[in-house]
Amino acid sequence: MSDRENRFNRDERLSESTKELFEDFILKIKNRASDLGEQIKENIIPEAEEKLKKNVFKSVLISFGIGLLIGIIITLFGIARGKKR
Repeated sequence: MSDRENRFNRDERLSESTKELFEDFILKIKNRASDLGEQIKENIIPEAEEKLKKNVFKSVLISFGIGLLIGIIITLFGIARGKKR
């Protein structure tokens, strides 16, 4: 075998092992994300729903306030950029 063929075979083996490592890494990330999603569903969401039910009036006021602030920001910066002064 020539030196060039040896390098080609070595590069091919490296790319295969790199591909396998990458696939393993992606699989681990998917599993971890799935586990975290389950933890959130089991722990955080029920607690948040319970707090929202206890403080409905506060939740509505906070949502209204956030919406108002976002509306003001969009109005001031969004329309002002479109106008020629």
